[in-house]
Amino acid sequence: MGEVTIAPAGTVARVSASFVECGAIEGHPVFKQEFGPVVDLPDPESGVVLVVSAIVAAALKGSRPDVVALATGHPAVVRDEQGRIASVPGFVTT
Repeated sequence: MGEVTIAPAGTVARVSASFVECGAIEGHPVFKQEFGPVVDLPDPESGVVLVVSAIVAAALKGSRPDVVALATGHPAVVRDEQGRIASVPGFVTT
């Protein structure tokens, strides 16, 4: 296995969200966040795998076999001196 660099596609799929204020901490509002559907996800295309955020992959609940997320929680993740992820060992699906 060699190193693979994945170029961004330009469109970023996201999970829509709504917020309802439910309290405050020292004058700062606290919100309940409710997630909605995934938006801006391209239609499936033969031979194309989409790399998305973990929250988008989780929201899809396995309904799109062409969608994966980076395996950032895997024990083989490589981190730099500041603890930032430098590389991941693969992908995850839901």
